[in-house]
Amino acid sequence: MNSFTEFRPLSFDGNDYVTTKIVNKKEFDGSLKEVLEYYNEDFKVSKEGTISIKNKLQSDKELINNYTKKALDKNWKNNQ
Repeated sequence: MNSFTEFRPLSFDGNDYVTTKIVNKKEFDGSLKEVLEYYNEDFKVSKEGTISIKNKLQSDKELINNYTKKALDKNWKNNQ
């Protein structure tokens, strides 16, 4: 469970968690790094810029959904 996997953004469609397509990936990735750092989550960034998190974290769909929402929220950083 300590190995890493690519972060897959999720949203909740009312019934289940589904993978979310990110329009501005570069902006999202910058915000996601800030969110993960804020919550002291272990992550790695590949040479290509792919963000990877621990498998155990990726399996927590509700938490991934929350991190995705925070990374997409332009005002989240200002409220911390």
